[in-house]
Amino acid sequence: MSRSRKPTLPDEQGRRDAAGSTDERPRDDEARLGAQVWELTLRTVTALIRTFEEDMKAEGFALAWYDVLIQLSQAPRQRLRMQDLADGVVVTRSGLSRLIDRMEKADLVRREAVADDGRGWYAVLTEQGRATYDRLAVDHHSKIEERFSSRLSNADLRALRRAMRKIGVVVGRT
Repeated sequence: MSRSRKPTLPDEQGRRDAAGSTDERPRDDEARLGAQVWELTLRTVTALIRTFEEDMKAEGFALAWYDVLIQLSQAPRQRLRMQDLADGVVVTRSGLSRLIDRMEKADLVRREAVADDGRGWYAVLTEQGRATYDRLAVDHHSKIEERFSSRLSNADLRALRRAMRKIGVVVGRT
């Protein structure tokens, strides 16, 4: 007489085969969820960036310039090596050099040679650059609150920060 086996059901981690082994691959709906969340994130960030670019243009400023000012204002001694700055901003590495050229002409940043590296350069925030950042940040932070933060609970914001940090570690950023 053969024993009848109780059927095994899928669990949270994957599917069970007839022998009860777990298949660790995500189910189709879980894979779609990841793609849907990524696509929604991309569309949301793109829309926010476009909106914030329009805001900065209304102030006579470029969002990419503001991005550089953010990075430098938060850096120790308000300076970063060019390669580190390139890792943190939205523009490409080649575009960054041209951007810094234009920002130097506007007296927002200056370049300083790295003392122990004949090829290295720092981008340094000038006094005018700091004053410009401080002036723009008040309005920009208000618009971030209006268009982003106010639409989420503190729990949502903490969860999003935690998730973004996890992803940032994977792609080499924190």
